[in-house]
Amino acid sequence: MSNALQYDKNLSGLLQDAERKLKDTEQKIRVIAVSSTNRSRKLAYYRFLQALRSPKHEHNLWPLGVVIITVVVFAAVSFVLLWSISRSPFLIVALDTLAGITGASLATYLLRCPNDLVLKDRIKVERSILDAESKELAQLNKTLAVVQNNAITIREKRTQIRASGKLERERLLQRNWKAMRDTEWELFLAEVFLALGAHVETTATVGDQGVDLIVQMGNRRTAVQAKGYHNSVSNAAVQQAVAGVSHYNCNSSAVITNSRFTKSAKELAASNNCLLIGENELPNLVRGNISIW
Repeated sequence: MSNALQYDKNLSGLLQDAERKLKDTEQKIRVIAVSSTNRSRKLAYYRFLQALRSPKHEHNLWPLGVVIITVVVFAAVSFVLLWSISRSPFLIVALDTLAGITGASLATYLLRCPNDLVLKDRIKVERSILDAESKELAQLNKTLAVVQNNAITIREKRTQIRASGKLERERLLQRNWKAMRDTEWELFLAEVFLALGAHVETTATVGDQGVDLIVQMGNRRTAVQAKGYHNSVSNAAVQQAVAGVSHYNCNSSAVITNSRFTKSAKELAASNNCLLIGENELPNLVRGNISIW
């Protein structure tokens, strides 16, 4: 596999790993956040109980006062609600009494359950767990930020390599270009030059006068003779490419094949400044390491 394709594959793998880690980290954060919220509520309840009971150490009648106040509040609220619903004295007295008993039971429960020693231990345990979860949450948020930055960097690198055309050109080389003939070979070379950022005119556009492609990069125009051959390419192809330079107002000429060149073709090309690109040189042409301009 080519360097660009392998690099893109590696980046895709790294991105998948980063996104998987990102998902796992976010899930852990959600779990701990929910746990911390529940523990915070529980700790707030325990502290409320502690605050409710604290005056009893200085005032012996405090628990009785709490019970009486709770009974009065429950009975008063119950009476107002019942009076708005019904005018039956018996029903109001019965339900109001029930509300008072409920208030007394609730106050007694809050003052006694759990006992003070257990309550103190529970507050200590919940606070300890909350502190640990807070530290873990902070560490997970740092990890999340790092993973997010890594994912962004990997995406940018992958976008850059794909936008540069390197990946597209490497994929062109993965095709069975050595077996291409005639029009298929011409169209393949057109794709190559387009991937290199050049403007390409095919035979169908320019008319075949010994040249298959006119390739232009900037102000430079090159007459290209495309030869999809199995045997070696002779000097006739070089003659056609050289003749096409003046006919199509080009600056240079080239013969490109997926085969080889005869000795006479190489000699003629050397004396006419015609670039020859065979099967050994083609990968470098596709990768942009050889220029025909």
